[in-house]
Amino acid sequence: MDAEKKALRQSIRQQRRLLLPTEADAIEASRPLIEKLEAHPRFQEADTIALYWSLPDEPHTHELLERIVGQKTVYLPIVRSDDMFLRRFHGRS
Repeated sequence: MDAEKKALRQSIRQQRRLLLPTEADAIEASRPLIEKLEAHPRFQEADTIALYWSLPDEPHTHELLERIVGQKTVYLPIVRSDDMFLRRFHGRS
């Protein structure tokens, strides 16, 4: 099962690279999703948000995170071995 899952993930990444070959393409394709998230009432009302720092083959979250870090408490997942926990995000700098 793990090999099958790994192969599927690799196939999806390859397809995404074909559809969105540059980072600028990925950022632009992510905009409608991010706009919809930001417009959602639960997002707007929330004081604390858990998101993720996007990898190249995921919907781009970097700009959103930098924009909201001063307005909301933001947590990002950290994975170590088989454990995942949340760590507060204070911005890139």
